[in-house]
Amino acid sequence: MNKRCICGSTQIQNLFEISSGFIVQCRECGLVRTMHTKKIKTKKAYSQEEFQIYLEKEDMFRELFLGLVRKIKRLKPSGKMLEVGSSVGLLLDVARNHGYKVQGIELSKGASQIARKQFRIPTIAKKLNVARFKFR
Repeated sequence: MNKRCICGSTQIQNLFEISSGFIVQCRECGLVRTMHTKKIKTKKAYSQEEFQIYLEKEDMFRELFLGLVRKIKRLKPSGKMLEVGSSVGLLLDVARNHGYKVQGIELSKGASQIARKQFRIPTIAKKLNVARFKFR
């Protein structure tokens, strides 16, 4: 289990427990991610229970993601945003509402379907190494 964020911080806060671990947030950069504590197979990754929490706590996640998008805007005020592991697309929806062209990639077919249908986020349900991207 990696308790270090990609920014290098070890200041990780557990937000929610899920079946395979936790949804966590870095206290320094704001990144929200899934931290698996149990080994899972790729095909079984991100069950409905794991992405459902984003819908159940949508307002809270939108607020978290708004803070992250504001940090990104200071560095890059506009442009294209690709989120790898985009789940149901909430971060990308917030980013799109702030002027970014967005694209998601997500292993979970269920989560990517919600992103496309409920939030109208262009999302590919494939592994990163085989996906082809087309920003609109």
